[in-house]
Amino acid sequence: MVSIDAAGCKRNIAAKIVDAKGDYVLALKGNPGKLHDAVIQYIVGHMENDFNDVTACNFTERFRGTRTQGRTWLLPMTVPEDFIAQTLRDQPAKTS
Repeated sequence: MVSIDAAGCKRNIAAKIVDAKGDYVLALKGNPGKLHDAVIQYIVGHMENDFNDVTACNFTERFRGTRTQGRTWLLPMTVPEDFIAQTLRDQPAKTS
């Protein structure tokens, strides 16, 4: 599992991770247009049914005498290849 902040969210980096059969978590900002909107819609859909159709994990952390409890949800992201291809075509190339 690879986790990268927004500075590392480049198409070529994601492609290398996928080519190596890896899983990744990349930050998604509001500027990718259709992709950002699709992800928001996907998450809101799960929120509307109270996340009943996804895996939830409860956790407890202890650090310096403080105990924190929480819950995380695993939302599998299966996106049709044609949507990905169209989204990437619609995005302007970034120059740095």
